[in-house]
Amino acid sequence: MNSTVTTKSRTRYGFTLIELLVVIAIIAILAAILFPVFAKVREKARQTACLSNLKQIGLGEAQYEQDYDEQTTNGINPYGGGQGWAGQVYPYVKSDNVFVCPDDISGVGGSYGLNSNLAHGTGAAPPTGTNIAAFTAPARTVLLFEVNNCTAWKPSTELALDQPYGASPVGAGNGAAYDPGGNNGPNNGPGGSGNMQYATGEMHASQLNAHFMGIKGRHNGGSNFLMADNHAKWFNPMSVASGYTNASSTDCGSNGYSAEGTDCVDGPIAATFSIN
Repeated sequence: MNSTVTTKSRTRYGFTLIELLVVIAIIAILAAILFPVFAKVREKARQTACLSNLKQIGLGEAQYEQDYDEQTTNGINPYGGGQGWAGQVYPYVKSDNVFVCPDDISGVGGSYGLNSNLAHGTGAAPPTGTNIAAFTAPARTVLLFEVNNCTAWKPSTELALDQPYGASPVGAGNGAAYDPGGNNGPNNGPGGSGNMQYATGEMHASQLNAHFMGIKGRHNGGSNFLMADNHAKWFNPMSVASGYTNASSTDCGSNGYSAEGTDCVDGPIAATFSIN
């Protein structure tokens, strides 16, 4: 007897064009939402790495000060107001990478400059640093700030005979016509005729021009600073008073572009380039 086997056919269905378009639209929406978040996370990581660099330099600076009678780094160039400071700190950190911010895409040199108000010198004599006891408020006084496009810069070699003055930059943050820079002279520093720029953003009492990367700072609208007590912190640029040292710690910026005195720094001003 013959047996008949009946097989039931199975029909397979794929995605329709409408369904595929819906899935693609959902993925695109999620990507649009998540990519900016990922970008902010990456930038926050670079900001943190830069802050860590400044903390390490701050530790080196503290050791330097202990070895040199509590004087801050002063650089070796009497005409640049502290150029060469990185070469003085380098033996205590022994890493070129510490002097470079991950967000400094110029890729040509160091990323940090010294507050030129800390170095005192005239003529051909090497400048002297500032005694740490002279600060009115060291926790609110800028020691180092961020720069961009500092060319020909190497902290480990800047004391060499072929580079006697060093290339580590300095400045007072105001962006005025005379605002000493680095790289063996004022011409390639913030305020000079070269291409170096402040990466801090427009600071209080500064003159925003080609010497600044822009109104906003390098990291999430602000930038990192190392203070005179050797702690590092992120600041909104407008909360930092730029300029030269004010003659009085109670004169809040009435003297032209002088920085506000630290005795009267309050409200939106959290830090200053002024020693007083």
